[in-house]
Amino acid sequence: MSKKPYFTDCPRCGSNSFEHMSEYCHCPNCLYVEDYYEDAETCYAAVRLLDGERLRQNTQQDEAESLAS
Repeated sequence: MSKKPYFTDCPRCGSNSFEHMSEYCHCPNCLYVEDYYEDAETCYAAVRLLDGERLRQNTQQDEAESLAS
């Protein structure tokens, strides 16, 4: 089920016609568009960042457990 579109002020022209939809936003007055798509390179970098963060957390937990015992 998709979310219902809603309107806010357009970042370019300032009119209250900036429509937010599930995959993109657009303003029919000035034709400004923002999309929510990510290319493969951006997704790969985000996953690598999350993997590194998860690895650091696991390492810190392992160190804390070894110090406790």
